[in-house]
Amino acid sequence: FSARHNNTPQPLPIGFQDILDEYAAYCLENGNKPSTVAYKLFNCTAFCRQLNSLNCYSIDQLNESIIIQSCLANANSKWRCIRWFLLYLHETGKCQDYSYLVPKEIKKESLPSIYSEKEISQMDAAVDISTATGKRDICILLLESRLAMRSRDIVNLTFENVNLEDNRVTFYQEKTGKPVDLPLLPEVKKSLQEYIDTARPKSDDNHIFLRVNAPFSPLTTAALRDISKKYIQKAKIDPAGRRFGPHSRRASAATSMINSGISYDAVKKILGHTDPNAIKHYAALDKNHLRCCALQAPPPTGILKELLEGRRSL
Repeated sequence: FSARHNNTPQPLPIGFQDILDEYAAYCLENGNKPSTVAYKLFNCTAFCRQLNSLNCYSIDQLNESIIIQSCLANANSKWRCIRWFLLYLHETGKCQDYSYLVPKEIKKESLPSIYSEKEISQMDAAVDISTATGKRDICILLLESRLAMRSRDIVNLTFENVNLEDNRVTFYQEKTGKPVDLPLLPEVKKSLQEYIDTARPKSDDNHIFLRVNAPFSPLTTAALRDISKKYIQKAKIDPAGRRFGPHSRRASAATSMINSGISYDAVKKILGHTDPNAIKHYAALDKNHLRCCALQAPPPTGILKELLEGRRSL
């Protein structure tokens, strides 16, 4: 790996390149994807270049002051990668533990965009299933909103992933590399069978979803975003600031399941998440159950009580 990310070259830091290469190899050995390693290396390289600007050219020259100055000179989006790098240096005996000096990034996480079950039904109804394009598109929309599949996993689906006899969809997630085994719901199976039998172009390509017109190449995730946008517009649904890509249908499916009383563990398994906190966004949208947790507001006391009673003014 070279010290670059998003095709943007960076000067190599003096005195730290060997250890950065060792760290990259370590990350790969521990299961990080090449893209993840490149991202980590990009941020750690920027950190090491900042160390150089403070006349630090080796691990032996590290100290608390230099670490803090270098962190503050880098964007807070890099702090997590820097902390991991410093932990690696400590755990491999190269220096003392400086990771505690890295500030914690405070990031406000936005809630996912979701659409109501009524709006999802409106989008589905807007598809003209009498055409080859419509038969393909409704399959994709149902996989997003009924099985909560990611767009990348949908475009990667091959005939080996779908068992119409056993009513199962099995695949390895592109994002996590973990296997997923989902039931092929009757509505989804019927739509998929119809597309394969009557609308899918004749092609030796094993991918299920292909372009309608030649060349009959597999669809891309960009095509799925266009499909989602197309039927939101045809259904005359106002996004009202919400995102309208495939992930919004996946998020809507997750929220609908939670609101229907399906356990968080079950939803996490269906979505294929490995992080136990991954569905906290959807839990925050679980209004039906959150209402049960609401506490009665305490009675006003002190100055607030006097203000409300008109016995005090500001």
